[in-house]
Amino acid sequence: MQLKQFLNNRLEQFYDRFQEGRFLEVYSDVRPTLNTLSAHGIRLGLLSNWSEHLNDILDRFDLSNYFAFTVISAEVGCEKPDGRIFDITMSRADTPYDRILYIGDHPEEDIHPAQQIGVDALLIDRYDKHTRYRLPSIRQLTDIPRYVGIENGG
Repeated sequence: MQLKQFLNNRLEQFYDRFQEGRFLEVYSDVRPTLNTLSAHGIRLGLLSNWSEHLNDILDRFDLSNYFAFTVISAEVGCEKPDGRIFDITMSRADTPYDRILYIGDHPEEDIHPAQQIGVDALLIDRYDKHTRYRLPSIRQLTDIPRYVGIENGG
């Protein structure tokens, strides 16, 4: 029984550290893309199935200031692909749907729900895991400025 309790405690510690972002790194294309989009006045929001620690993680990586708003599943009580979380996000975006581009990395949890509510959606498929889907897609974030009609680099 002691071994089982020990392992459970260790697993909980690992999970907590994971949720706090201790094992995370920022992809090299994140900052250049966020800088370019921000320089062009594009308002950004973030929707994530994550714990309440996400805002702390964004702060730690100095990314918070790029986002006008965040919608975090642990804070709103529902998660993707539940349509309610997309409704909450669109409400916070306070932007006409035809002016929103939703970018996600999973066809079923991100892209299809966004498309179902009438939002243009773009799949980021860094490792070609979702090639069987016929969806607008990119392999790296630095492709976003070109996709929205601006060039990278400001």
